[in-house]
Amino acid sequence: MKIGVVLSVPAFAPLAEAARRAETGGLDRVWLTETPGRDALIRAVHVAAHTDRIAVGTGIAYAFTRHPIAMASAALEANAASADRITIAIGAGPAPIRSGVGASFDHPADRLAEYIHYVRTAVRADAGFSFEGAYYRSQLPTFTTRTAAVAPPKIYGSGAGKNALRAIAPVADGIALHPLAVYEPYFRSAVVPAITRQDGSRPATVAWCVTSISEHRGQAVQEARTRLAQYLSLPSFAAVLAGSRWESMLGDVQAVAVASGWAAAGRLIPEDLVDHLSVTGTPEEAAARLAGLAQRLAAAGVDEIALQIARMSGPPEAVLDDMDQIVGVASSMVTSTE
Repeated sequence: MKIGVVLSVPAFAPLAEAARRAETGGLDRVWLTETPGRDALIRAVHVAAHTDRIAVGTGIAYAFTRHPIAMASAALEANAASADRITIAIGAGPAPIRSGVGASFDHPADRLAEYIHYVRTAVRADAGFSFEGAYYRSQLPTFTTRTAAVAPPKIYGSGAGKNALRAIAPVADGIALHPLAVYEPYFRSAVVPAITRQDGSRPATVAWCVTSISEHRGQAVQEARTRLAQYLSLPSFAAVLAGSRWESMLGDVQAVAVASGWAAAGRLIPEDLVDHLSVTGTPEEAAARLAGLAQRLAAAGVDEIALQIARMSGPPEAVLDDMDQIVGVASSMVTSTE
């Protein structure tokens, strides 16, 4: 089982040093996120420029902010800049952000699948490129990938919903699963069938996992609750907990998140649900949780766990502290798979 880390942090300053510590600690990959105000591709290239061996990835790059030919072109050049170390994971992005920027991305599951198919085809084109789909059409006789002079990057799709995963599995090189998708009942009943192709094969699969580690369990749980509230406050993720004993809680989480923010909404999330949805606790507790999660996901064919820093605010030094905690907990896993 490969172990990566997701630097889903606002600050740009600590990214390079955090990635170097991940590389020195033996982790396999660093994933970079985006939201209005930060760019996953820029961050990935920056991290690659300050490391030597570790793989890098966008987790995720929004489809709705870029025409697919722009994404393909950026992916090619980012892979050249990173010496063939980059993976581009693409997602539809949260509906509130799409709405907030006035972006149209109707039929998001099918549109995302076609978008990924377009990008994956374009980065493998030699001389000239044409594409005819339901949402995207291009005729580019002068398009070439020869300027990049490296192998085409892998193109992953990302999501949690059954429809999105089912749509992107046949066309993507891999799947980057949303953090909520690791919830065991949902993973078993919804995710695995959705990512299994008609021939029985599955794309390479990376499972995001919210991770919060501290010598003080209460502090770790608090950070994890806030991050999880960010996701559980979105109605589109309600299906993950459907039928569970926590389903009735979601309406309150959504309402409090709108009225008072994610930190306040996170206080409504029970501690046992935090344990089901994340790797959280003291270093000893987190190591045991990670070992169990890795065993379960490996048995289901998952190739990589990406430990997502839960912290959503704080000084750059706090990000580096979080990175050190993750490296410490993950080191036994990395060593055991060498």
